[in-house]
Amino acid sequence: MSTTSLLSLRGIDMHIVRKNIRHIYLRVTPPGHVRVAAPLRCPDETILRFIESKISWIKKTQLNLRRQKWEPKKNFLSGETHLLFGQLHLLSIYEGARRGGVELNNEGIIELHCPPR
Repeated sequence: MSTTSLLSLRGIDMHIVRKNIRHIYLRVTPPGHVRVAAPLRCPDETILRFIESKISWIKKTQLNLRRQKWEPKKNFLSGETHLLFGQLHLLSIYEGARRGGVELNNEGIIELHCPPR
């Protein structure tokens, strides 16, 4: 069983998740969301002291994550661009092949051959 609550501390919004674990865990995920996992019976004061001790790390990590460029999740549809060997290439999907396969053609287009859906 787990419970979730929201907390705002020094201008930082956090999700506090209480669950059946032994230690407190802190995670900052793109684009800077903060999640704290804590034991079910851990007092609120202990969680707040833990977060207070990590405030500078949280802010530094959020700043670093916001500076990075994040690409949206790919759907693998024709016309998308994908990185291959450090360069962007256009993707073309060909359905109907008996065997699947991927190749980079002479024009620099990634061809994905797959069986019909």
